[in-house]
Amino acid sequence: MQKKLTQLQGFNAMAKLFQIYYDLDPSGDIGAILGSMSFLQDKKPIDRAMLSDWQDFLDTQLKHKNLRNYNHLTALQAFVVMGDFLEFFFSRNNITWEIKLLLDSSDLARDKKKIDPVVWQNWLRCVDEVLTVKDSREYFYLLPKE
Repeated sequence: MQKKLTQLQGFNAMAKLFQIYYDLDPSGDIGAILGSMSFLQDKKPIDRAMLSDWQDFLDTQLKHKNLRNYNHLTALQAFVVMGDFLEFFFSRNNITWEIKLLLDSSDLARDKKKIDPVVWQNWLRCVDEVLTVKDSREYFYLLPKE
């Protein structure tokens, strides 16, 4: 059975993936948006525009289907939309290796071509992690929970 995600779970799986690549290279470009994807303890996003942009890209990719009422975003769809999201924030010129890797992988996935198995396994692990918790925003609090 194919795993299904909500919009928020897809957003948080993407943030979790970005965190993996940020941890590999904290000097890379991915950190520039990762902090803005965090949630405050009141569960509101640091930068509401980031979540709104994600929802806009999902709506475009999924041809304006209503995702708010039910779970039907596949891991592959979310991965492809991640590429659109990254491309919105970074041009393809002068990007660091992790952005290039994720953009290229998303392009391959969009074209239904095989992507780097490590990238895909990292992605699926992130999807699994956000699906196992009641509220995936808890992964991304800016301040430690008390």
